[in-house]
Parts: sequence; C-alpha cells; structure tokens
Amino acid sequence: MISEAKKREADKIISSATNKSKTLWKIINKEIGNSQQAPNVIINSQDKIITNPQMITEKFNSYFTDIIEDLLSQVNSRCPKQNLKFQTKEGPENVFIAPVTEAEVI
Repeated sequence: MISEAKKREADKIISSATNKSKTLWKIINKEIGNSQQAPNVIINSQDKIITNPQMITEKFNSYFTDIIEDLLSQVNSRCPKQNLKFQTKEGPENVFIAPVTEAEVI
C-alpha cells in the first residue's frame, strides 16, 4: 500500500514537472538515500575554527602553494650547477611551475 502511494506521488510530481529528467533523478536519489548537498566543511587553523567556504579554499590554496615552493627550493638547492632553476608563476586562476634562467632568478 505504501509502495503504491509512493508510485502515485512520484507519477504526479513527474507529470507536472517542467524538467522531467531532473525531477526523476531527484526522486531516485531521495529513494536510495543519495544527497547532492555539499557537507559543511570545518577546519581548525592555528586554534581558529573556520567554516566560511571561501576562507577554507584560500587556506588550502595557500597550504599547497607553500608545499610546492618548499619542494622547489629543495630541488633548486640540490642542483646548484644547473643553469635552469624552477619557480612558481601565478596565472589568472592557477599556479604554474616554470623553468627560469639565472637572469630571471631574484
């Protein structure tokens, strides 16, 4: 009985929907327990709780950029005889690792 009521309700929702495919997938995901909601991410940075998604993104970007710069400094210090050094260069939305000549190294 419950199953039939669910079927009728789903049929009614789908038939009145403008985007039937999207509505159908919402019903399927609801039934199988999948949720498309992003989980709330909370990080603890230097004894501060951060919940703002923009600040969390900036913290992760800063962390990974620092790691790359540290690795590059290790590579560059272990290869002093090479004329080719590496450094990070920032593009509009990305950070690149690019070779630079001795003249470009600051």
